[in-house]
Amino acid sequence: MRLWAEIDSSRLAYNLKLLRDTVFPSEIMLVVKANAYGHGLEPIVQIADKLRVEWIGVTSANEAESVFISGYRGKIFCFFEPEDEDEAEYLISKNISFNLFSRKTLETTVKASRRLNKPAHVHVKINTGMNRLGLRPKEFEGYIELIKDKKEILLDGLWTHFATSELPENEFVIEQLKEFNKLARKAKKVFPDLILHAANTGGALYYPEARLDLVRIGIGAYGYFPSFDSPRVIDLQPVLKLKAKITSVNLLTRGEGVSYGLRWKAEKETYVGIVSAGYADGIPYQASGKINVRYKDRIFKQVGSICMDQFAVNFEDMFPEIGDEVEIIYEDQTAEDIAKKSQTITYEILTGIGSRVQRVVV
Repeated sequence: MRLWAEIDSSRLAYNLKLLRDTVFPSEIMLVVKANAYGHGLEPIVQIADKLRVEWIGVTSANEAESVFISGYRGKIFCFFEPEDEDEAEYLISKNISFNLFSRKTLETTVKASRRLNKPAHVHVKINTGMNRLGLRPKEFEGYIELIKDKKEILLDGLWTHFATSELPENEFVIEQLKEFNKLARKAKKVFPDLILHAANTGGALYYPEARLDLVRIGIGAYGYFPSFDSPRVIDLQPVLKLKAKITSVNLLTRGEGVSYGLRWKAEKETYVGIVSAGYADGIPYQASGKINVRYKDRIFKQVGSICMDQFAVNFEDMFPEIGDEVEIIYEDQTAEDIAKKSQTITYEILTGIGSRVQRVVV
């Protein structure tokens, strides 16, 4: 194993308990889209099941199926509408709740329900200002009228998504929530037992009034805050470490370079080791020359261009053993740190950790 991500189950459990305590009595939906934010869907879901996490959130029937196969025994919610009748049929057959807001998908869902002779469990999304998916407020009442007498549709919930909740005291979040609550009150006259959810990690942490019945926790569960500027109001712990092995060592003399473009050259005789991780594994090219690794409790600089499968490290006067491991994402260089150095966001670093990186639960 040349390259792997260590998933610390105790840290995931710690984060989830901390978040549960923060949002109680609201339930938690652990979001595992994009391979559980790069952490590995199957191991994360299995840990979540042991911790009795109430909900799992996914974006597609394929992800929902992976959650189901992983043995999860709680409730599953799919953020996207089913793509076609077959996908709707699968979700209905497994009692997986899903997003619904368009007339076309309503028709598809009704057909799938009739084929199975089984109703669909849906949550209708309201577009309160994010302007991606969902019903605009002026469309909402007409849509509720459309579905209220359809025996094929069980309206279990209403939801929306905040656009600017990574910081507290944001007026747009307040306006979104106000609009959502207004429409939810109307819908509850017809569907009194609706589950209401609006808050993502930022919403759950910074807007207590937005926690409602359920909060959708993604980045926070994995130990990170929504943005670099988000207040650190609780002590989240990163769940993932990224490690790789040294595959080659060269003794460079003064003036010799390494990697594409020879962007870095040795100022003196130095040992340069090659590490088996690259931008295909989630280490951005933009981080070239800006990150480091930890090796035997010492910190060494990455040098030269990061390649698709490997990068170089200046080990100076220490001869590193081929086959030894280095740490790339660790306590003192988190995914957020690499994101800052790469001028991107933490989400992109984590979800960029590719499929050839093995996940090992510790």
